[in-house]
Amino acid sequence: MMKDIADICHALADECRVEIVSMLANGEMNHEDLLDMFSMSSLELSRHMEILKNIGLVEVIDEYYSLNYETLCILSQFLDGLDFVCCEDCY
Repeated sequence: MMKDIADICHALADECRVEIVSMLANGEMNHEDLLDMFSMSSLELSRHMEILKNIGLVEVIDEYYSLNYETLCILSQFLDGLDFVCCEDCY
């Protein structure tokens, strides 16, 4: 499980991929929809999506990307299990 967490964190270390995940949290999108949101080539977007698909964060069904909530639950459970006190400036 820790390797899964490390892989997810590694993929989300890229700001663009974090934005993609954030957009997909609002619902599924196709390649062109996502491409309109970024100033990058189709090839660059495809590379980002491949990384997200390979670690299981994103699924593709009928040419539409959506989040894989099972993988997000793994990350959420890990983060929920961390014991820390958040500072006042966090929010």
